[in-house]
Amino acid sequence: APRRAYDVRKVVHAIVDDGDVFWMKPEWAKNLVTGLARVGGQPVGIVANQPMVRFELADVSVPTRGPQDKPRVKTEPARKWTKRRKY
Repeated sequence: APRRAYDVRKVVHAIVDDGDVFWMKPEWAKNLVTGLARVGGQPVGIVANQPMVRFELADVSVPTRGPQDKPRVKTEPARKWTKRRKY
């Protein structure tokens, strides 16, 4: 069978108690799902990849510059170490 993308949130809803999840930062990185829920009455944190969203399309804030576009930084020569004087 070919691989298919699925909504990881549906999987989480099926696993947690009463399907109740508090999603944290749902509008930030669409390819990452974070939330708080209870499993077996115990509080748990949820961090999962979202296969429904392609990584390249989700992170629009990431610059698409390559290493050739990296700005050149001038380095200063190292300062000589001198012993501190006691006054």
